[in-house]
Amino acid sequence: VRELLFGVTNYKDKVRGNESLLLFGFGDGGGGPRADHVERLIRARDVDGLPLVTFRCPEEFFDRLQKNTQDPLVWAGELYFELHRGTYTTQAHTKRNNRKSEVLMHNTELILSLNFALSTTAQRVYPHEELTAAWKTLCLQQFHDVLPGSSIGLVYADSAAQFAALQSSATALLTSALANLLPEQQPPSAAKPEGGSG
Repeated sequence: VRELLFGVTNYKDKVRGNESLLLFGFGDGGGGPRADHVERLIRARDVDGLPLVTFRCPEEFFDRLQKNTQDPLVWAGELYFELHRGTYTTQAHTKRNNRKSEVLMHNTELILSLNFALSTTAQRVYPHEELTAAWKTLCLQQFHDVLPGSSIGLVYADSAAQFAALQSSATALLTSALANLLPEQQPPSAAKPEGGSG
């Protein structure tokens, strides 16, 4: 009942149209509607003081909305529904791994692109598949329950392993591309520290 009433009070376009869509059930990977959710909405279908409830598929709702809405507003720009920018977290290591991986992927693609552009045609190799796999892994870690720390512990164990694999793969690609670009240079790990003996 509370969600139905909130839907009415929060609906901003009552002047333009008189229907709104109620999404119900457990969202965010929670399994969707259960039988008790459906039962409550069936009971609330035609109750005084509540909005009229009708079950429809989304396609039918949007068809009706298009036909019955007067002077619809047009939104230009990004659709960003959240009311915040950035987020705190209970998993600082996950956010750190995320940022390190973003920087590493940027640098890896930059050096690989330079390597590709400066190589002769016969030597040109660009690891599309490996980069795509790494970017997909990074994007998966940016799912909205992972970064703020609202997932279960197993998620963070998986996340740490996936970040480690991503960083290992991207570092190997970066190292290989740098060795090709700068063949005369000594790798940083083999460089002698300043003040070290000869």
